[in-house]
Amino acid sequence: MRKPWWPMMAVFFALSCGTAQAGLVKLHDFSGGTTDGAAPDDDSTLVYDGSRVYGVVPNGGANDSGVVYAMNLDGSGYTILHHFTSSTDGQYPEGRLTLDDGRLYGTSGSGGTNDEGTLFAIDTDGTNFEVLIDFEQSTTGANATGALNIDGTNIYGTTTYGGANGDGGIYQVGIDGTGFSVLHDFNYATDGSYSISGLTLDGSTLFGMTNDSANDYGIIFSLETDGSAFDILHEFMDGAGDGADPRGSMILNGSTLYGMTDNGGAEGDGVIFSIGTHGSDFSILHEFAALTDGKDAEGSLTLVGDILYGMTEDGGLTDDGILFSINLDGSDFDVLAQFDESTFGGDPEGSLLHIDGVFYGVTNNGGVNDNGTIFAFNPSVSVPEPSTLAIFALALMGLTSRRFKKQA
Repeated sequence: MRKPWWPMMAVFFALSCGTAQAGLVKLHDFSGGTTDGAAPDDDSTLVYDGSRVYGVVPNGGANDSGVVYAMNLDGSGYTILHHFTSSTDGQYPEGRLTLDDGRLYGTSGSGGTNDEGTLFAIDTDGTNFEVLIDFEQSTTGANATGALNIDGTNIYGTTTYGGANGDGGIYQVGIDGTGFSVLHDFNYATDGSYSISGLTLDGSTLFGMTNDSANDYGIIFSLETDGSAFDILHEFMDGAGDGADPRGSMILNGSTLYGMTDNGGAEGDGVIFSIGTHGSDFSILHEFAALTDGKDAEGSLTLVGDILYGMTEDGGLTDDGILFSINLDGSDFDVLAQFDESTFGGDPEGSLLHIDGVFYGVTNNGGVNDNGTIFAFNPSVSVPEPSTLAIFALALMGLTSRRFKKQA
């Protein structure tokens, strides 16, 4: 007589549940429609002003053009600060907001006067919304989706297409919207194109990445804030030992930059890398491998002490993404949480916000309304030891097998 399949399934369930959701809490279900946003996308990352967290979503809202929202850390007080209207103020805001002196700055991928995106600002209480730049393909570049960087007086950002060569560029503008200038026009054939990543500022040097290049896999670059000294630090080559299609922004620790790619690596599922600020010592810290530890990293890493934290959009036990940690030297990679779209949301987008030992982030889909969620994760919540899980699993197996024999 054929043995039942469910004892082994009980083992798998017990072994997987222990590490999948410990410490993970859902704070908000996006509902979409006219009253809420839906489906956070790209490098969607929350920002914190000491009181509330803020974010954008590209869909939903009164005009189905996206919203800016605010929420307390415990999930209460969720409110919409601004509904985008497309033609006048932008449409489909993506990525992360940047906070400076009580004011939030961000970009929309389309909409505005030229329907090629806007750079906007809004106070944290929802007042004084202002369009600082209406992007125009031939002069400013268009579709600015990467995270902004502010040095106190100037905003730095990237566009994905348009400009002198049609391949996007790097721009600078005053925080009041004046003094716009293009610092660099990308050229697909010589130095990359389609930069969907944010910039990292160190002194007077900007670091960034392009998603595309002459070999199709993207580059890492540096540039001075006055537009001089553009330099290619690394050209991604895909395959084992390198990445491809970088996403998010790089983070800086000392003289080393850390980032992730969406593809490349031995399994083609993306990598975590490090590189010196002068382009030396490029190293792959981890190659993702879908089922076991995630795939498709869409956001940026978060550094807490000497440990890096991040997420992948897909992969893991349910293929709904994971939350992980890894040491700066690439050791001790650990899957801390497994997402499940039916409960906490699936396909986490963007980067993690760390506040007092707790991480906050968003998912693209899943939750009650299948429009994504806002979640919190506390890594200090204890997880059952593997031995305990194994004993529980074997007990389940024994009980079910015994019951089966009785029935036989």
